[in-house]
Amino acid sequence: MLRWSTVAVGAVVILAAAAVTVPLSADPSFTQGEITTRPLIAGQTMVAGDVVVGISGSDLCVFYDADPGWYLQETHLYVDTVAPTKSAPGKFPYKHEYLGGVGTDEFCIPLSEIGAGCGDTVYIAAHAVVTHVVDSTCAEETAWACGDEIRPGKNWAMYFSVTILCD
Repeated sequence: MLRWSTVAVGAVVILAAAAVTVPLSADPSFTQGEITTRPLIAGQTMVAGDVVVGISGSDLCVFYDADPGWYLQETHLYVDTVAPTKSAPGKFPYKHEYLGGVGTDEFCIPLSEIGAGCGDTVYIAAHAVVTHVVDSTCAEETAWACGDEIRPGKNWAMYFSVTILCD
C-alpha cells in the first residue's frame, strides 16, 4: 500500500487526467444492447466498478467503469471462443497500460477477429490495475471482473462467458 500526502494525491489525479491518450467514451453505446454487467472486484473483496459487455455493430465491446474514488491505471483483456487457461494479464492480447488514473476505458473488438458469431459463446477475462484514494491514502490494487476462477486454487484471476445474441 502506498501512502502519499493530500497534495501529492491531488497532483497525481490532476496529472493522470491530463495524461490520457486513449479515446474514452462517457458511457458505453451498444447498438444491440447490453449482454452482461459484472462487478469489478479489487483486492478480492472490494467493488471498484463494473465491466459491461455489449455489441456495437459487428464488434464486441467491453467497457470498464470505475466507481467514484477508484481510478484505472491499466486494463488487460482476454476475449476468445476458448476459456483462458493462463492468468497472466500482462500477456492478454488487448491492453491499455499507463492510463494514468481514468474512470472509464473501452475495447471494441471485431467479432471476426475472435472467430465468433451469432449464438457463439465468448470467454472474457477483464483485469485492471486500480487506485483507490480515501482520506489522502492512495492504494493500488489488482482487480478482476467477477466470474469463475481461471486456475482454481492457484490465484483469484477470473473469467466469465457470454453468448453472442442475434437480432
